[in-house]
Amino acid sequence: MNEYQKLKGKLFSLFSNKIKCRLENIFSISQHLNNPHIDFKSIHVAGTNGKGSVATKIAKALSLSGYKTALYTSPHITSYEERISIDGKLISKKDVKVLLKKIFKFRKKLKIYLSFFEITTLLAFLYFSKKKVDFAIIETGLGGRLDATNIITPILSIITSISLDHTNILGDTIDLIAFEKAGIIKPKIPVVIGRKANVEPIIKKAKKSKSQLYISEKIKINAFYDDENASIALRALEVFSLKYPLKKSAIKKALKIRPQARFEIFKTFGPKAIIFDVAHNLDGFIELKKALKLFFPNKKVRVVFGFSKQKDTLSCLKLLKTFSSFIHVTEAKSFKSLPKEEIKKALLKINFKKYKIEKNISAAILDAKNLAIKNKEILLICGSFYILDEIKKQLKIK
Repeated sequence: MNEYQKLKGKLFSLFSNKIKCRLENIFSISQHLNNPHIDFKSIHVAGTNGKGSVATKIAKALSLSGYKTALYTSPHITSYEERISIDGKLISKKDVKVLLKKIFKFRKKLKIYLSFFEITTLLAFLYFSKKKVDFAIIETGLGGRLDATNIITPILSIITSISLDHTNILGDTIDLIAFEKAGIIKPKIPVVIGRKANVEPIIKKAKKSKSQLYISEKIKINAFYDDENASIALRALEVFSLKYPLKKSAIKKALKIRPQARFEIFKTFGPKAIIFDVAHNLDGFIELKKALKLFFPNKKVRVVFGFSKQKDTLSCLKLLKTFSSFIHVTEAKSFKSLPKEEIKKALLKINFKKYKIEKNISAAILDAKNLAIKNKEILLICGSFYILDEIKKQLKIK
């Protein structure tokens, strides 16, 4: 095992179910690292769904307009380095190694607890500072108010949508979740919100902060869910361009960009189509169902499904039941994964009998793929970020 692998192993061992939500530790260590987050202008993006897509579109538009643009998103699907990039180029393993060593050294010296996400956030900020980027598009990890990224003071805040997710941490009502997301709003800094984020706690926080509020354009009821993301990104870019010039051609091209596993379609692997989608909460599955109806009307859909703990499994499966011909239940190699037996209990509870508990992910994708080809079905892989990487590797998708 080389030094890079050892350091990354140490970092990944910091994953914990006991999430310590506070900003004091990251503020403290950031000060000792000369506050790298103040060395560049930033745009902060929060929201239940769509924030990764919106952040990616904005970063692309700025990059294509000639600005040196950084992007920080999470989680990653294939490699850790996906989280941190500049103008589309991922951070190198060498830079990860050098910066992790530096952070771990300060962490030990100061005897400060830092979580996996806090360390990764610091790593991103140090890297963006070192590379002297013009702008950094920063996606929150969870919530907003106490999220590690919230030590920044951005030039623009964006909240994409509000729906029920991570209720054990953020609260079990829309208002409580909105309050947490609204925590990224800073005094007199403009705020762009999506139509699904147009809720009272966010409006109140914007007014209290004397922040100019902009709402994205309305889209058609049955439109593709990425049209909503494009609408939010466009509004944000319009506000951004009030101070910083952008190329119209760059905006047009960027709005069409989608990150991987956002209704990502492959048609060369046997079934009529294989779709990867990171739908992992009820709102995500509602939009996924609409997208399937829009792009593949009247087609049968076979599903490979894994889920994470602390999600609304029952509600998501009830909806999945309405458009699935068969569900192959699997589980990723992650402590965050919901055990297959728990998914089985939920399927029995909703009286859905067309399912199979697969031995592992390899067996799940092989079985599902062959049957999808035989029955001329669409193959959908969804429910968890963590199963997507393993399945892509299994199918040799780079």
